[in-house]
Amino acid sequence: MTRLMFMLIWLSLGVPLQAVELPEHAAPLTVREAFIDLRSGPGSAYPVVQVAERGDVVYPDKRRTGWIRVTTRRGFRGWVATSDLLSSVAGSDYEAQLASADTSMHGSHKWRGGFLLGDFAGATALYAYAGWQFTPNLSTELHLGQAVGDFSDSRIALIYLRHTLFPANRFTPWLALGAGGITTRPDASLALTTDRSDSLLALRGGVDWRLARNYVLSLEYTSYTILTNRNDNEEVEEWKFGINAWFW
Repeated sequence: MTRLMFMLIWLSLGVPLQAVELPEHAAPLTVREAFIDLRSGPGSAYPVVQVAERGDVVYPDKRRTGWIRVTTRRGFRGWVATSDLLSSVAGSDYEAQLASADTSMHGSHKWRGGFLLGDFAGATALYAYAGWQFTPNLSTELHLGQAVGDFSDSRIALIYLRHTLFPANRFTPWLALGAGGITTRPDASLALTTDRSDSLLALRGGVDWRLARNYVLSLEYTSYTILTNRNDNEEVEEWKFGINAWFW
């Protein structure tokens, strides 16, 4: 478990947020608003280093999620928000390509991994997971976790099938169904107790917020059904938040 967590951290920090080259002969765009800001990097936190005024022609050459890098005829280069560029240019068939840029970039990655922290029926839960996306909407995930409570610890392993509703959006809801197992180890101070292993079914739902091309924040809710050997199954609720990264 610990080795998997360190491996995922290393991978997520080691994968660069590479820009994607646009077509070599991308059509020039003419600014029709009073001006658009050119920033030093692909994000609103980067400072404005230049402006392109009405009538200026800019040439797009790279993109990241939500941002396009352009060069002016005078040789100035900077990053413009895709939404600003689409509303501020005219006379180019390339606008349709800009509008779908985020979708093509997001769909180019197949593997993802990350960490989740939450509350499992009052216990603190930590998960590491890895997933593979085999269509733009469908993916499978492996989750390994541990829930630490006052009277017992639980180890959880689950495999999920996940459906992402709007994969091209920056905010996207999703649903997942999973099955696996849970091993509960009571506190050693409790008498007449033994470890217990049960099967586990899970229904998850949540929202992802794409921060950048590779990185995503998530908020999710999970409803578990623990299939015990007793007459009644156990129902457990869990809230989690996490961060994950797309790799290859």
